[in-house]
Amino acid sequence: MINDQRRFVHDLIAELLNIPKPSVIWANQNNMPRPMKAYAMLRLYNAQREAAEELRPTDTPGIMTIVVPTSAMLEVQFTDNQKQNPLETLERMVRGLEKPTVADRCQAARVAFFNAGPVQDVSFTLGAVAWEHRAAVDLSVRYMSEMTDDVGYIETVEIDGTLTEPTSTPKMKIDLTVKGENSNG
Repeated sequence: MINDQRRFVHDLIAELLNIPKPSVIWANQNNMPRPMKAYAMLRLYNAQREAAEELRPTDTPGIMTIVVPTSAMLEVQFTDNQKQNPLETLERMVRGLEKPTVADRCQAARVAFFNAGPVQDVSFTLGAVAWEHRAAVDLSVRYMSEMTDDVGYIETVEIDGTLTEPTSTPKMKIDLTVKGENSNG
């Protein structure tokens, strides 16, 4: 998932959970302070290609974009300090992904949420009397994985040769030069 898509997913989850963007963090970040509740943690895993890659030309000769349809799981964990029920909050978030306006924005960002697992209570005890109220859901997401490659560019081809078959003239030399055209000017 490219950075623009990660930012889009991050910001969309914050919006649907109705919490500030800094309260949504990606999992496994080093030296990341624990945010104040309520917060959400995102983890993208099990990314796999779904179809063969497609090579797309760019505006620069010799540079191709390789696009691969990819699916992955996005785990969303939500923790709150009992002002909201984390289960209900995640259920509302999942329903929010079904809104036509949200689906249109996802399409523009080239991201699609196509399935959601059950919302689960993953609360745990912090000690003898305190609980961390938390819920989690796994979302199936599709996106176009992209990277560029410098495949090279043949600017000039020169072909010369001699005919060896019998012709009306005993020898004929053919010189052919083909020059590429730079699409940038």
